Amino acid sequence: MILNELISWSDSQNIKEIKLNVYDQNTPALNAYLKSGFKKTMVEMHLLR
Repeated sequence: MILNELISWSDSQNIKEIKLNVYDQNTPALNAYLKSGFKKTMVEMHLLR
């Protein structure tokens, strides 16, 4: 519901792009965002030591 409201509000403000960050392992969030129309566009790589 919150995501749908954000999208509706951004449309009313003539905002053309919404970006978000989500961990690749967060499958439930990824699926929710994809279902809402978001597309995967970038892969970010990190080396943690």
